Amino acid sequence: MKCPKCGVEQAGTEQCSACGVIFEKYRRYQERLAQGNVAGTPSAPATDSGGSGLKWVAILVVAVAALAGFVLLRGKDVPAERPRPAVTEAAVPSRSPEGGAVVTPEPYAGNDLKAQLAQKAPPANAIEKARNATVFLQTNWGQGSGFFIDEQCTIVTNRHVVRLSDRDVAAIEARIREGRAEANSIRTMIDSNKSVYKKIKNGEARLLDPRITLGELEQKIKYDEEKLAKYQQDIETAEQELNNSRFSSTLSIILADGTNLDGSIDRVSDESDLAIVRPFGNVRCPAIPVGGSEMLHQGDKLFTIGSPMGIRHTVTSGIYSGSVKIGESTMLQTDAPINPGNSGGPLINEAGQVVGVNTLVLNGAQGIGFAIPIEQTRQLLPAIN
Repeated sequence: MKCPKCGVEQAGTEQCSACGVIFEKYRRYQERLAQGNVAGTPSAPATDSGGSGLKWVAILVVAVAALAGFVLLRGKDVPAERPRPAVTEAAVPSRSPEGGAVVTPEPYAGNDLKAQLAQKAPPANAIEKARNATVFLQTNWGQGSGFFIDEQCTIVTNRHVVRLSDRDVAAIEARIREGRAEANSIRTMIDSNKSVYKKIKNGEARLLDPRITLGELEQKIKYDEEKLAKYQQDIETAEQELNNSRFSSTLSIILADGTNLDGSIDRVSDESDLAIVRPFGNVRCPAIPVGGSEMLHQGDKLFTIGSPMGIRHTVTSGIYSGSVKIGESTMLQTDAPINPGNSGGPLINEAGQVVGVNTLVLNGAQGIGFAIPIEQTRQLLPAIN
């Protein structure tokens, strides 16, 4: 089958192995586009992938990042603005702030998200205006934050929010191999105990330890078989999630009013922890005005907006502590709380202007967070002021 988006020929008929687009979803989107009534389409409710996958996969990712001394809070030209279709009424489901269940959808002007958010979540100050331009991102393997940087709905976020690093992929693959080896050991033990059990039942052998009964041996075999089945299920789940994180380009974009849009990864930086995401369809979005990080002075008040620990669209404050070199990059240091889920969200000044992209915290410390200066997004968005 030929992918309708990128043109790659492949055997699969559900999802493109090259660009990750889901064929049926892309077909529905094209139909709506042709009708001039494109709005964000609903996606499946968020699931807790960590519960069904290998717990040691999540632990390993954190451990790998800690080795570097930090914990991640995890080109093309900008396309010209396309003509927007007329605003139409559409229904889009939203998710509850508590984390996941789809609630009853409400009608909204689907092509003008800026007007929609101004009506449903009216901002009272510059910080709340920036909140309306901040989004919660749900990917196949994790979550994070981002923000609209222009009214054409260009979303800036962290690369590690939407892509696993090569180092993390290699580490997880190694741990999956270890899981397979452990599963093989359990399988060998089961086969051995089954052979002994059969011989005892046939009178060809007897248990050497009188404290162990034949029934207990049978229970041991059953317990190991259940343990092996769980190992195999977890390994398969982890492999699928790893495959999705590496090859799927689709994700969910959740707005400040709970509206859930489907989107895709537009581009990823090779030089820094930055990426660009876009929702499907032509929509007008609220944008955070761009400030200049070079104008910051130590002690200036700063705010972070994001979804720390899954608590969506939270605002925290602190001060500008200074700039610091981390590797080859210059980072903005702040004591404004940056937690997992804040990754990719905006660091803004009192005027509501974005000056940085929240990225990481110092491992084992409190009140030491870092953001990428907003000027570095020029490598992905050359037209930024």
